[in-house]
Amino acid sequence: MHRLYRRILPALLIVVLATGCWSNPVVPESSASSASGVESPVEEPAAPESPVPAVGEQLHGFTVTAVSEEKMLGVPAITFTHNQSGGTVQYIAAKDRNRSFALTFRTPAVNDKGLPHIFEHITISGSEKFPSPTVYFAVKNQTFNTAMGAVTDDTWTAFHMDSLSEEQLLTMSDYFLDGVFHPLVYTEERLLRREGWRYELSDSDVPLTLTGTVYNEMRGHDNILNAARDNLLETLYPGSIIANNCGGDPAHIPEL
Repeated sequence: MHRLYRRILPALLIVVLATGCWSNPVVPESSASSASGVESPVEEPAAPESPVPAVGEQLHGFTVTAVSEEKMLGVPAITFTHNQSGGTVQYIAAKDRNRSFALTFRTPAVNDKGLPHIFEHITISGSEKFPSPTVYFAVKNQTFNTAMGAVTDDTWTAFHMDSLSEEQLLTMSDYFLDGVFHPLVYTEERLLRREGWRYELSDSDVPLTLTGTVYNEMRGHDNILNAARDNLLETLYPGSIIANNCGGDPAHIPEL
């Protein structure tokens, strides 16, 4: 597992979608009474916007490597590179109060065993700082978030969170970051069996059953539409990453 993390760490991509950081809202205040005796609001001049950092500028251990415009939103988009790890951060200075943070790793599905998907589940199942195997549900239900979760695709795994509160966003970010770099699985091997696959014997008189969170999830994913899509990709791109099942094929997950 340590080898896996060392392999994907240099490919770390952190995407931060922040709000309101490059401009301040105009706050109307009352002026002197008008001739009619009714006070009319007068807008204060807008505070000067913070300067967008220039390419090559150093900020908090990062180097600005690109500055562009997010055309859909009409706001600055700044790309940073972390000097120590080489990780990439993209910062979008949107004015939406719904602040967002996403942490993304390059995790190509090299086979049908579902390893990236299982590690996605393991990562949010406790860490050194948050040592509870069920901490995800506490964070999700006890923080002020507008969205929170994780997703695995053919070539990447992302952990995302959104909140109208910057303080709450930082709390959720702390939880996800510690899960990525200090997952509880290092000391709790049972998490791999819980999230991947295991045998269970509920009674001495019944046969062994095969179960596991991801194993059961992907069994529920099986239907004629998904099978048609998988068969199409296997036919078009045989032997490639895109032809593999990134979530894991229930027939192959127990090979882990």
